[in-house]
Amino acid sequence: MMEREGKAEKERKEESSDGERKEEKWQAASRSIPTTPGGGAMLHVPGSVQGARLVTSDYGEETNHAIQPLVIKIRRYVMASRDFIASNDGLDSDVSLLDDDSDYAPSSESDSGDEIAPSPRKKSKVKSSKKPKEGPKTSRCLFAVDADSEDDIPLAQIRDVIRAKEFEEAEDELIRCLDTPMWANIPFEKPNATFGGSEEIVDEVKEPISYFKALVTDEVVEHMAEQTNLYSVQKDGKSMDTSKVEIDLFIGLYLRMGLMQAYAVRAFWAEETRWERVADFMPRQRFEKLSSTIHFINNMAVTEDEKKNKLFKLRPWLKSLSSSLIKLPQEEYSAVDEIMIPFKGRSSIKQYMRNKPHKWGFKLWGRAGASGTLLEFEVYQGAGNQQSDGSQLSKTTETVLRMTANVPDGKNYKVFADNLFTSLPLVKILKERGIFYTGTVRMNRLKGCSLSSEADLKKTGRGSSDSKVEVNSGIVAVRWYDNRTVDLVSSHVGVEPVSTVVRYDKKQKKNITVPCPEIIKIYNKFMGGVDLHDSLTALYRFPIKSKRWYMYIFFYTTNMMVVNAWLRYRSHAQVLKVRPMRLAEFQGRLATQLVSPKAPVGRPRILSPAPRLSRVHHRSAPPREVRLDGHNHLPEWSQSRERCKAEDCSALSYVKCAKCNKHLCLNKSRNCFARFHTA
Repeated sequence: MMEREGKAEKERKEESSDGERKEEKWQAASRSIPTTPGGGAMLHVPGSVQGARLVTSDYGEETNHAIQPLVIKIRRYVMASRDFIASNDGLDSDVSLLDDDSDYAPSSESDSGDEIAPSPRKKSKVKSSKKPKEGPKTSRCLFAVDADSEDDIPLAQIRDVIRAKEFEEAEDELIRCLDTPMWANIPFEKPNATFGGSEEIVDEVKEPISYFKALVTDEVVEHMAEQTNLYSVQKDGKSMDTSKVEIDLFIGLYLRMGLMQAYAVRAFWAEETRWERVADFMPRQRFEKLSSTIHFINNMAVTEDEKKNKLFKLRPWLKSLSSSLIKLPQEEYSAVDEIMIPFKGRSSIKQYMRNKPHKWGFKLWGRAGASGTLLEFEVYQGAGNQQSDGSQLSKTTETVLRMTANVPDGKNYKVFADNLFTSLPLVKILKERGIFYTGTVRMNRLKGCSLSSEADLKKTGRGSSDSKVEVNSGIVAVRWYDNRTVDLVSSHVGVEPVSTVVRYDKKQKKNITVPCPEIIKIYNKFMGGVDLHDSLTALYRFPIKSKRWYMYIFFYTTNMMVVNAWLRYRSHAQVLKVRPMRLAEFQGRLATQLVSPKAPVGRPRILSPAPRLSRVHHRSAPPREVRLDGHNHLPEWSQSRERCKAEDCSALSYVKCAKCNKHLCLNKSRNCFARFHTA
């Protein structure tokens, strides 16, 4: 009896000693939690949440109330795991909720006043040797152990499984808690957003065709000529016998058509509306034949998998343009937005957008710099055919990530987008890459963010605003009231400094100054890159028609490349302080260089343009016997002034012959009326 009591006392002492060691270990682990610059505690947990932050701010009572639920949840799971380890002998040697990580330097004991101290450990009871009573069990063990079975599972294995299950559940709950955004009314700390990219070095201002050929390369034009000849044989049994020079001529004539708008393509060759700058370089039948035969891919060599891409017939052309755009220098500020190609025919990828000037057409995603230069684009093929990387992110978020895939990381580039694309995960992902984001947002995408209502801001007055900061990522959400509220998020700019804007007040019937947050000013300044590019593209674009729907995309993207070439030319001219050409002049000179290329040395010209014809002014006149009959040729006053129809006279006159219906000069210095009817 004495021996058993002595043994039990010894076990209690050993257990007490083990408990003290565990208590010291947990106290040290709790003290080693790194702290944030604001005085908060950073919880270091294993697995996929390693290094996640738990901020306990000192900014005020409201912030502490916002964070307190998460602190309680984390403390509960940490303490539960600690008690579980302490209640199982021999499991503390290789299990720890805190892993060593050299990335987090532990702060001193006096630095953190927000330590998560462990609760007093519950003393485990001495194991009893009595056999447990039979009956239903409520154990959380994953195995049902039969006492009479010869294949009993060892107790150590059961405890390992229970331990793994407990940690897995605790970690999953911890991840869920840390992934939940926490918004607090604290000051927004601006990061260092100094631009670290390099600027382009400009040596000279080149000719328009050099900028255009850097985007529409000779290789893709040569490929178009080969595929056009092949397609004409497959379609009509006869080759078009076209070449790269003729395809360049075709593109040049199309660009000239954009400078001189007409009601149809045939109008440029019609007798009444003929324009020799187009008609003298290619017959109308040849131009229309090329327009209906131009091809980009061999239809007979396309596989079934390639046909799943609805743009497979344009794939070489679009791929070549994308490769050329990647080589352009990136701008510090760029915006992602939609582009609409007008089209009302039949196509499975045609879209309807009620808020666009052209409501029906093909939709493109595009990213353009603040200058309007297009840097990325892709054709939208519908929700079912949109590219996806298999992640849980939304389609629009993935679109922005694809549009910014070629932006260098860590250089503090800035990207802007509207509320169609903006989401909190997108801002976080770009911030991790060293790319800052600003955009309008739909409030249902900011979970847990409660900003002042429009009614409350309206009471405060026009120009009032409210903001909250997501404490884990440092992202700010701002609501500003002008005529109505607008919501924005940003990772690099907030409310301060507040400037003023001029607005018209209907009640006072005068212009007033309204406070404007910095985020509104920056967004309005740099968001319009895509819209600027789209407006320039529409200025000198000829709406040529085709029975093949994808040709509308071809012609539109050709105009896009012309605009890009002009913007590149203009930026170089501004750097070298050279007066740049206007877009119309640039497009005209580019068309001339495409239509009349220089012949290669030592080789004859493949296609020579027809000689230019001088314009002859034909002055129709009545028959001679009518003009000289001397009967009823009376002058009368006309409401419009026209050229005199007499020979060797080009003056303007209001007087015309009532019988001949021709304007003639009749004044004190000239009497063309009499000379016309007598000579």
